[in-house]
Amino acid sequence: MSKIDSAVINSAAEEIIGNQTITNLVNDARSLWQSGQDNRLKLGENFSRLYREVERYRKSAKSGLTYAGAVAKTTVPRGTAERFREMWETREEFSIPADTFLVLCEEGANLAAIKAKLGAAFKGAISTLLPKIQSLDTTDAKAVTALANDLGKLVPKPVETELAALESQLSDLTNQLPKSGGEEAATIAEEMHQTREQIGLLYVERMKALVTALAPFLDWPAERAKEYIKAFADQSLSQRARLYKEAAKFAKTAATGLAITTTAAA
Repeated sequence: MSKIDSAVINSAAEEIIGNQTITNLVNDARSLWQSGQDNRLKLGENFSRLYREVERYRKSAKSGLTYAGAVAKTTVPRGTAERFREMWETREEFSIPADTFLVLCEEGANLAAIKAKLGAAFKGAISTLLPKIQSLDTTDAKAVTALANDLGKLVPKPVETELAALESQLSDLTNQLPKSGGEEAATIAEEMHQTREQIGLLYVERMKALVTALAPFLDWPAERAKEYIKAFADQSLSQRARLYKEAAKFAKTAATGLAITTTAAA
C-alpha cells in the first residue's frame, strides 16, 4: 500500500460519522474488508448492526446520514455489503452454524440468496430441511453435496426470458432514479439493489451450467470448476455479465466446430 493510500485511510478512520458507535462500525468494516473475503459473515454482522445503528441515530438526531452513506464510508461496494448482511441475518434468523452456512455457500447453496429468490415462501420451503442443515457434519463431503442439491431444488428454474426482463427493469429504474427524491428515491434504490441481486443469481446459475459442460474439454477437474464458480459469484454484476458473455461466445464457437466436424464425418 502506498503512503498516499495509507494517509487517505487513516484520515477516513479519524472522521466521526454520526456518532462513535457508527464510526467504530464503519472503521471495523473497512478493516475487515481490507483483510479479505473470508470475513464475509463477520462483515455481514457488522453491516446488520450498522443498519440498525444508523436508523436509531437518524430518528434521535434527525440527521441526514443514511445507511447507504455509511456503507460508502467503509469502501465495501453497496451490493456486496447487502449480500453479506443478508447472509448474516439469514444465518441468525434460522440458527444455522456459521461453518455450515459457509460450506453450503461453497457448494452453490447460499441460503440468503435462496431466501431472496423465494421471498415469503422461503420459511415454509426450508422447514423440512432445517433440521438437516442445523445438524450437518461439514466434514462429510457427500452429505454436504446432497444437502446443497436438495436446497437447490427449492428454487424454480428461471425461464429464458427472465434475464432480459430483469435487465430491462433495471434500466427503467436507473432512468427513474435521477428524477425522484426522498422516500421515492430510497424505494427505487432498494428495488434496483434487489433487481441487481436477481440478475447476479441468474448469471451464476447460467455460468455454473456452462462451466459444468465445458470442464471436460478444458481438462478441469470437478474441484477446479467449483472454485471457478465460487470466484465468479464473488465478482461484481458487470464483471459477471462480461465473463458469462465471453464464456457463452467460446461455447458457441466450440459447438460450431463440433457441428462442422460431425458433418464432415458423416
